[in-house]
Amino acid sequence: MTASLHALDLHLLHSVNHLGGGPVVEGAMRLLSSVQAWMIPLGILAAFLALWGRTPREFRAFGGLAGYLVSRDSRLVLAALVCAVGLSDLSGNLIKHAVHRQRPCRDPEVSWNVEYRIHTSGNRSFPSSHAANSASLATVVSLAYPPVAIPAAAFSFLVGASRVYGGVHYPSDVAAGWVLGVISGASVWAAFRRKASLGSVIGYSRRFRKRTGGRPVMPEEHLERLPFKSVDGWSCTGRLRRAGLRLAVLVHGLHEDEGMLAPLEKLMADRGYSVLFVPLRGHDDHPCPRTTGGPEEAMDLAGALTAAEAAGFEAGQTVVYGDSMGAAVAIKAACLMSARPVRGVIAHGCYTSFFESARMKLGAWKAAVLKTILPGPVRRSLVEFSPLTYLPLAPGQPGFVFLNGSRDSVCPPEMGARLASACGRGLHVVLGGAGHPRWAEPERQSAWQFEKALDLSLEFLDGSETARGSLFVDEDGVVRDVSRLGDNSSGRSAR
Repeated sequence: MTASLHALDLHLLHSVNHLGGGPVVEGAMRLLSSVQAWMIPLGILAAFLALWGRTPREFRAFGGLAGYLVSRDSRLVLAALVCAVGLSDLSGNLIKHAVHRQRPCRDPEVSWNVEYRIHTSGNRSFPSSHAANSASLATVVSLAYPPVAIPAAAFSFLVGASRVYGGVHYPSDVAAGWVLGVISGASVWAAFRRKASLGSVIGYSRRFRKRTGGRPVMPEEHLERLPFKSVDGWSCTGRLRRAGLRLAVLVHGLHEDEGMLAPLEKLMADRGYSVLFVPLRGHDDHPCPRTTGGPEEAMDLAGALTAAEAAGFEAGQTVVYGDSMGAAVAIKAACLMSARPVRGVIAHGCYTSFFESARMKLGAWKAAVLKTILPGPVRRSLVEFSPLTYLPLAPGQPGFVFLNGSRDSVCPPEMGARLASACGRGLHVVLGGAGHPRWAEPERQSAWQFEKALDLSLEFLDGSETARGSLFVDEDGVVRDVSRLGDNSSGRSAR
């Protein structure tokens, strides 16, 4: 059996080695086999991957390769390529030293019938490092960018074939090199894949550089326009529904717009509140195209509160609701920037630190990448931006309510508890089974649960002593007074 395989190996070697083809084919094969010849193109590819950075928004309109360039972190793909080649080359050299098979062009029993076309150093033949390294490159490239899989595989095949054509490797050397390269490339990519797929990081960072559209538009038929100027001079327009003397100001999160908070409008109007939707920078209906993640958005809210007071709504009768980033914005504006103290703030899914929540959502590695690729001024302001800093500075005695879903992996209940303990008058409400607020998909939230939490929040802001400390509201709207999750205190039904 071994003799038959060896005979087949020799037959294939002689068939490929004696193909001929003239100077053109011979020159092409030498080029494919030359590491020096490929250093410049591979260097250009490496520089492209290293410098690609943020994906331009216009590429999102295309599929194919452009779609994968959007979803991959090219720098991590480059790191995977380097590691895959290093692993295949090291493994190949270890095997070569263990097997110690002579090259066909230097084996006295074989070389007499081999045309030695390619100069090479060393006399160890099995496996082919050229085949292994090219296959590892092709494997990582194919897995990272599937549209170029066929050209990548063809490149590796031609590199391996050139080694047999040149008389420096047996076909079995090349085949073993391909297998080793595929295993090395696939293994490295399996380790890098989740980290290299950074669509979530790109989504996080895109708004910090330019506006992204396609958001719900606020219906105009029952809303009046309320012009206002942000503290730093941006001319904006809020949407106001008049339904009473008290006012609820709604502030959306980073990945939302005013229209996504529309389900809250009816809830507040049914409770006798007029409702004001406030657009924030970087989002639809705001002239500033870039967000800052909260620090400067507080100037938008402060301007809107001033305009609302000029329109006849007393600050002492105004409640501000914000979710996620909007909650942090509401706290900063209420504590530092409002002309007069508001009655209170309902902070739904509020973070204590932007990057702390980013780590919980994205993981430590992706959060570090996000922190690196954000514009410098934005990164520095977000590092310093924390509601924990502003809460002790609140003027007067406004109330603060912190709502957190028990399954919120971005802003867990522990954050809300820390925020509630940092202010003079705070209530912490945990929504059992709920996650991070998603008003784009209101059906994902229990209506009974949120309405009961909202009523408890408004009671607390009105000065009620029945709602205080820390409360737990289950999905049926049943409330328990607790000092921590899991307490077995008796409850009262919302219905």
